[in-house]
Amino acid sequence: MKIKAFTLLELIIGMVVSGIVIGTCYSAYNLIYKQFLDYKKVRTILIDFATLNTELGNNFYHSKNVFKKDNGLDFKYDNKTIFFEFENQFILRGDLKSIDTFNIKVDSFAVVENSNGIVTNVLIKSNLFNENVELYFNKTYSAEELMNSVDNKD
Repeated sequence: MKIKAFTLLELIIGMVVSGIVIGTCYSAYNLIYKQFLDYKKVRTILIDFATLNTELGNNFYHSKNVFKKDNGLDFKYDNKTIFFEFENQFILRGDLKSIDTFNIKVDSFAVVENSNGIVTNVLIKSNLFNENVELYFNKTYSAEELMNSVDNKD
């Protein structure tokens, strides 16, 4: 009786073909995974920048007064103060309860203050993906806010 089986040459050819297919699949998976990690990194930076723009804008436009401090801004409300600190590699935003961190590098930070020391304009320059990006905010105060600003500064 003759037993049907694969020859040694057929087994070797099958193993070589399987190795080529598995190697190709692994290389494709590795390439796609690296692209996904790059996409995730870019997406995280863009979300941080968009969130910073939204939060800074909301605080700038809705606060009663904005005051400059050494490396940041204080936003005064009726019952709270929110601060932004601009460090070299990140930006901190917080109040007495919590602190948020934005992983955005600030190249320069400039403010324009009126005679009472209230900030009217803010310009923040940053570099995202080798392109210069600017955030600019302008706040117009009412006469009542300007009259009361000296009392609210402290």
